[in-house]
This record gives sequence, structure tokens and C-alpha cells, in this order.
Amino acid sequence: AYYDIPLYNQGDINPDKLTSFQQQLVNSLNGERMVVLVVPEYDWTMPAELANFIHRMGDRPFIHLFDKKVFALVGVSSGKGGRQPVVQLTYILGKIIGFFELETFVSSKIFESHFTKECLDENGNSLGNTAYDTGMEKFVNYTINSAKRWLTSF
Repeated sequence: AYYDIPLYNQGDINPDKLTSFQQQLVNSLNGERMVVLVVPEYDWTMPAELANFIHRMGDRPFIHLFDKKVFALVGVSSGKGGRQPVVQLTYILGKIIGFFELETFVSSKIFESHFTKECLDENGNSLGNTAYDTGMEKFVNYTINSAKRWLTSF
């Protein structure tokens, strides 16, 4: 499947006529209680495709995909970076949550994956960087514990 979320001037997304890619996205979010978004940094911001996806799917026909969930965010960079796109995404998710009065939580703890190519192989396996592995483990544990506490109310 290829990315085919239309821009605003290209028309609305019809929930009854989703492309296979759009249906795959909806299916992957529908019913999930925790969503981890791994966000690569491109020139100090998130990829345009991710921003467009959030803006288009974070609207009335699809807003249920964002309700009663815990979002956790990972910023990825090939160098020292990754924080800025996650901060921007936190803001956008917060606006969607507030505007639609959703019962959703965006974790305040993020994981910044610096120098990712030196820490993970092409399949995502650790290359043995202790500081990286420890940071990731702390992030995962915090995220799971936060989700358990938050989601017990639903």
C-alpha cells in the first residue's frame, strides 16, 4: 500500500469508500487502547505525510480513532535530534483532544532516538548501546505503566 491521504484541497475522505491504505490505517487504530507513534525528524519537523494524516483523520468522521487512548511518542533522528517533531505532534494531538473533548492521554515522557543507525540495525535490533537500551526500556516501562493507570477508568 502507498500513502494516499488527500490534502484538504483534494476533497474529503469518505469513510464508506476508503482505499486499501486508508482502511489499513483505520483498522490499525480502531479498538487499540495505546498507540506509539515513531516520528522521524526531517529538517526540524515531522514528515508532511504524518501531519496531513493527523489533520485529516483527526476530524469528525474518524475522531473515534483518537478517543479513549494513550498516545506515546518517539522522535527519531540520524544525529542529535528527534525532540522537535514530537513536541509539535504533542501540541497538535492536544488541540484535537481538547476541541473534541476526548478522553485521551498523551504521555509527557518521550523517547529521543539519537544516532539511530549507530544504535539499531536495519531490523530494529539493538547494537548494544547501553545508554540507548536503558533509555528505551525506561520509556517502554513508563508508557505501559501510565497506560495501565489511565485506561483502568474506561
